Amino acid sequence: MRCIFFLTLLWTSGISFAQELPRRAFLGIAMSDPNGDSPGIIVDRVYEGSSAAAADMIAKDEILELDGKTITTPSNLIALLAQYQTGDKLSVSLKRKGKEKKIPLVLTGFPEETYPHARVHYGQVKSSTGRHRSFLSIPKGKGPKRPVVYIIQGIDCGSVDLAFNQQGGIGQLISHLHAKGFATYRVEKSGIGDSKGIPCEECNFVDDEDAFAAGLAALMTEERIDTSSIYLLGLSMGGVWGPRIAEGKPIKGLIAYGTIGRSFLDYMEINARRQALLAGTKAEVVEARVSLGRQMQEHLYGGVWGVDAVLEKYPEGEPLIKSWAGRRADDRPLRHLHGGRRIEFNRQLAKVDFPEVWQKVRAPVLTIWGEGDYVSGREDHQLIIDYVNAVRPGTAEMKTVPADHWFFHAENMEESYQNRRTRTNPPLEIAVFETITDWLTLQEKKDSDG
Repeated sequence: MRCIFFLTLLWTSGISFAQELPRRAFLGIAMSDPNGDSPGIIVDRVYEGSSAAAADMIAKDEILELDGKTITTPSNLIALLAQYQTGDKLSVSLKRKGKEKKIPLVLTGFPEETYPHARVHYGQVKSSTGRHRSFLSIPKGKGPKRPVVYIIQGIDCGSVDLAFNQQGGIGQLISHLHAKGFATYRVEKSGIGDSKGIPCEECNFVDDEDAFAAGLAALMTEERIDTSSIYLLGLSMGGVWGPRIAEGKPIKGLIAYGTIGRSFLDYMEINARRQALLAGTKAEVVEARVSLGRQMQEHLYGGVWGVDAVLEKYPEGEPLIKSWAGRRADDRPLRHLHGGRRIEFNRQLAKVDFPEVWQKVRAPVLTIWGEGDYVSGREDHQLIIDYVNAVRPGTAEMKTVPADHWFFHAENMEESYQNRRTRTNPPLEIAVFETITDWLTLQEKKDSDG
């Protein structure tokens, strides 16, 4: 597994919330597990301006120890480094071209995001789980205050800090929004990036929602943007949180991309069938597996059974449980399954009444579905439109684009599925960004004309 290292530092006691969140310490490597049973981690890339670069680390170095403590996995290294702060000095033992050596290293601060036509303002919001880094990017130039798009990410515990990923999907989306005159806003999940608090993977659905709601409350009092023109853009699971935090708030519009529009248990059943068929599994095998999975999930997510109780009743379902858990499959008892989130997360999600949630939205709604998106379905996006238009006719619409769940170009699900299996990343699909900005621009024009 390859990952870019983001260090979360522990916040020392006695420091008040009024103080600003500091930028976290920055090792600055992309890393992966070594082949076989060898200990340590492999450095895939060293980023300029980082602690690792200053210490003359290079790609293909194998990090073995940190201050005398053995490194076993990327997550182990992250956990150990979380005990340090910017400016701390430590030693790293590594192997290079078969020879072991020890080098000194001083931890530097994480770089800031830079955009050619916008400035990023770093802030913080407080929720029930801790303090969260917020990012407000505002286009440069004089003129009236800018409308703002609050981008709400999906289910996983990845960072939305884009200092090293501005060419990726969200980074390019932000640049397109800047070009059309829109400010953007993001909030990190608990324990991610600069944020301080409960580790993200220990948070549940409502915990994450609380953080996003706190972000919206802070944004509504932000003097640097036009608070009468706040739009929410929910990506994947963000499209579930979006309408929930919007309830009763004077937002101007809501967009959902690649999201869920039906009960979680129904979605999981349909999604499992869709992906199994894309994988080439025989139809009769698919139906047996989907049926078993539905029964197990009704106990896990619709009920109160734990993994052990479910496996006692359905011992033949152990391979399914392990596939849901991914790399956590060897951990017992298992507490994290789909999306790497706790069982409690999905139990709360399973209680969401989608028609009720969407029918409470009082702003225009746009859903966008990528024709290559095999993680979400066209029907879910149309259902959302039907829910909204049933109570407020003509205020919701759906658009489709030739893209996958991650904004990459794909004409259909088969193409996207094959790309993911072969780790092929085609170009980003500009139609995604244009569809979003065109709709936002139209909403602003309606306001100015009205």
